[in-house]
Amino acid sequence: YAPSAESVTKDYAVVESAEAVARLADEIRARGRVALHVLAEGDAGMRAEVAGLVLATAPRAARFLPFGAATLMSEAGLDRAETFAALKGVLEDPAIAKVGHDLK
Repeated sequence: YAPSAESVTKDYAVVESAEAVARLADEIRARGRVALHVLAEGDAGMRAEVAGLVLATAPRAARFLPFGAATLMSEAGLDRAETFAALKGVLEDPAIAKVGHDLK
């Protein structure tokens, strides 16, 4: 049997507060690994602003962290500097494995 979108359990959400970012950092630390995808504004590569991050700590469980602008699901994005400051410890920790696509 092949699973369908309806039969697969998934947990996707938009992170909308600094408190939720802190909880996500705690979850990453507890799991010891994180998958990440960086969403850039525009095509300029090295000069592009980070528009958001997608972080996953388990299969089919991911969080979208939008920066700056409003999204379809929230009125305003997260503050980029505050979010990176809150995630700095887990992103720089060599004991936490990081996996991702197109990371440079």
